[in-house]
Amino acid sequence: MSAKVHFNLRIDRPQADGSVQILFHFSLNSQQRLRINTDKFVPLRKEYNHLTKEKILSVNANSRDSLYDWDKGKSRLGKNVLYSEKINHYLLSLEKKANDII
Repeated sequence: MSAKVHFNLRIDRPQADGSVQILFHFSLNSQQRLRINTDKFVPLRKEYNHLTKEKILSVNANSRDSLYDWDKGKSRLGKNVLYSEKINHYLLSLEKKANDII
């Protein structure tokens, strides 16, 4: 049995302020998949704060995640966000709980 746990951004639905939700992805044997909203948000990078929701959606979907302060490789919030430690600790504890269940 192989299980995989990771986090991803919901870049297809930005909020009014431009931030996007962090989603928790869980897959079991590459067949059963579960996606859960964490109720945590990632803000736009400072240089993109002026963008409206419509302008964000007009950016190519493949490069849209570069607008956010998110480390895709580590699946964690970037260090430039004021509350990044708190969010990253929450994500780490959620990941640990899922791995303990597995």
